[in-house]
Amino acid sequence: GYFRDTITISALAGIPAFFINSLIYDIPTLFLFTLGAGLMVKRKWNLFLPVFFLGCWSKETIILLTLIFGIHFYKNERLNPAVFKKLLAAQLGIFLLVKIILEIVFYDNPGGLVEFHFIHNILFGYQYSFAMFLSWIVLSLLLFYKWNEKPVFLKNTLWIGVPLVILTLF
Repeated sequence: GYFRDTITISALAGIPAFFINSLIYDIPTLFLFTLGAGLMVKRKWNLFLPVFFLGCWSKETIILLTLIFGIHFYKNERLNPAVFKKLLAAQLGIFLLVKIILEIVFYDNPGGLVEFHFIHNILFGYQYSFAMFLSWIVLSLLLFYKWNEKPVFLKNTLWIGVPLVILTLF
């Protein structure tokens, strides 16, 4: 009811605070990722795959949807094994195709495939503030509040935190 609507609106209103140091493509990626996750949970694969394709052009972290897909539909919401393998192969194929095309198109651009920025990211890359600290506390409390009542799909999406933390090293 009212509490759920208030939390949802507050969360949406707070999104811009997380884009202070981010690039403009983060907003379309957030939209495509969320849309893809919604289509995935509803098993609308004919819509999910085009959204995934668009997301691959926006930012490579869209591949984390494939991680969610693998964990959720292998572990909790089993799909027919043939369908599971085809959808997994389609996602990996789409990602690789887009990644190869982008690598070819931007071949002459400076920079490497991966750059190590651990020290910079930890010491200088983040703007720590009391407001950000409070935001993380509130988000954590909301995340774990009534944990047993949360949908399994949303619990499975938390696994994307593991590669994201590792990727902050680069």
